[in-house]
Amino acid sequence: MREIKFRAWDGAHLRMFYVVSIIWDEDGTIGELEGHTTTGQSVVLMSKYELRLARLLQYTGLKDSTKWEQLSTKEQSQWIANSETKESWNGKEIYEGDIVKYADDISHWDGGYTTPTLVEFDSGSFNPFCGCGGEYAMNVEMAVIIGNIHENPELINPVVNQ
Repeated sequence: MREIKFRAWDGAHLRMFYVVSIIWDEDGTIGELEGHTTTGQSVVLMSKYELRLARLLQYTGLKDSTKWEQLSTKEQSQWIANSETKESWNGKEIYEGDIVKYADDISHWDGGYTTPTLVEFDSGSFNPFCGCGGEYAMNVEMAVIIGNIHENPELINPVVNQ
């Protein structure tokens, strides 16, 4: 069974954080989000302004093909600090809003995802991994996360200089 968890983009403070608690108001809207950044900084969003600018991003249940040796020293340290081991590493978790592409710009018969592609939840599954809408599915075992739409929008919508 897939693990259900979320990450959130804090649009008021321009930071990403991992959600540990969601408190719902009686009217069905989110009343509070709690979590922490990758550096361990606590985050609590309570004001209607902050919550209106926040975006919940669901974990797909998939991991990319990033190898331990490809992580920065900081990323390796953060992994170890969370009581994990080098041997337990098996890729970065892929969330909605992540931007992925095939490792090493290789093109494959199954769609040739050599350009960055946005991970989106649509029609009950996560594109580009489901092959929905007549498109070929991206092979997650060959995909790498190169950023996300909130912190790196230029990866998916490059500015064209004229």
